[in-house]
Amino acid sequence: MQELTRGDRVGGRYVLVRRLGAGTHGETWLADDADGRRRVALKLPLASSPPDAARREAELLQRFTHPAVAAVHGVAELDDGRAALVQEYLSGGDLASLRGRPWQQVLPALRPVLDALVALADAGLAHVDFKPANLVRDEDGRAKLVDFGVAVLAHAPGAPTGSPYSRSPAQWRGAVPTPADDAYGLGALLFELLAGHPPYY
Repeated sequence: MQELTRGDRVGGRYVLVRRLGAGTHGETWLADDADGRRRVALKLPLASSPPDAARREAELLQRFTHPAVAAVHGVAELDDGRAALVQEYLSGGDLASLRGRPWQQVLPALRPVLDALVALADAGLAHVDFKPANLVRDEDGRAKLVDFGVAVLAHAPGAPTGSPYSRSPAQWRGAVPTPADDAYGLGALLFELLAGHPPYY
């Protein structure tokens, strides 16, 4: 992926405003949708990312919807044949800003995510990447779960992925992912927010 700057047009209709974050699989930008006349979060893949990663994530999230999961608007086709994920823009920032804050501030923000975890388990899915950057707040301060790039069907074999700081012992041992791994990840995330650092490095 070439270096991107403010004002670049991506996918024919999305004008980049500012970078929101970056990870191992790509960058997320705030963008103006020139056709839809709204602001969106555009998840742009790295050149090393699987070519169908965004399409896979979009398909998964269009089948699984929940009020505490960021809505997916679709994909933007890029010039190189890959795709970028187009998501709801959440203006409240991620939960990293709550590290070390009192529990009275942390728990209300996380409350909606508990319902999302139950719905994920009922749908037979595991997110397996709980970290502050993957929980982003809306303008009312409620957290929503984002980044389902490594989400998998529960009990499906595969190598451990996601943040090592919230990865369960079972995942470290190479066990198949289950909803219990997400429950562990949520606990590790809660520890990190309240203590100001992950439980283990």
